[in-house]
Amino acid sequence: MQLSDATRDAVPQPYRIRGPGAADAQLRPRRGPRAEEITLMRSLVAGPRAITSGPIGRCVKRDWCRAVVVEEGEGAGRRSTVVFALTDMGRALIA
Repeated sequence: MQLSDATRDAVPQPYRIRGPGAADAQLRPRRGPRAEEITLMRSLVAGPRAITSGPIGRCVKRDWCRAVVVEEGEGAGRRSTVVFALTDMGRALIA
């Protein structure tokens, strides 16, 4: 028996409008990035950086940026830091 990863095999689909008459509703495409998301992605053009606030969750969820773990030091002084980098899709959106 072979197991598959649902997140890997999932194909992004347009979402349905919910509410009265939802069965008759048209499919809508996903929205584009908002102004604050564009600003965040432009700040990542120079390279990965640590981010503590802003719409980073939406950016990662929509695959416009990704988390990267950077390890520093050796032995007991070793530590990891999470930084965020722009993906090719995010780079295309702000080009």
